[in-house]
Amino acid sequence: MAPPMATMTGPTVGLSEAAKLCRVSESTMRRRRSELLKIGAQHDERTGWRIPIAALVTLGLLDRVTPIEGAATSQVTDVATTPVGSPVDGLVIDLRERLTAAEHRAAEAEIRAAVAEAVARERGAALDAERSMVRALTAAPSNMPVPVASEPPPRRRWWHKRA
Repeated sequence: MAPPMATMTGPTVGLSEAAKLCRVSESTMRRRRSELLKIGAQHDERTGWRIPIAALVTLGLLDRVTPIEGAATSQVTDVATTPVGSPVDGLVIDLRERLTAAEHRAAEAEIRAAVAEAVARERGAALDAERSMVRALTAAPSNMPVPVASEPPPRRRWWHKRA
């Protein structure tokens, strides 16, 4: 079943902006250009790509956003567009800033965790090496006889003849 045709009344983005929004590469967006064109995206040499957000939602390219079964795209477009300067606009900006900060903190935490794991592996390897050195330097097991240094034989005096 082909997705419904999106209207161009909602906000539109360029190809690279759409790729960033969807967290995919630009080449992925280019590979899906035929689907985008069928759904309502426009492309010309002068203005470039104009991809409606609703088309990205309809294709399921946006993270955590899937189209509702049987819902018309215009409903998604109406919800996606709010007048600039509305109270929702400030809330959206605040939420985006908070999301960006949370993603930044999560990325830093992942880096710190990776570094900590690498340090732990290095310390574990060093500890294993130290354990093997200690085993090599420790006394022989108790069941093995330990050589005891004996006193040297008494020194013969020059006036004693050999027998």
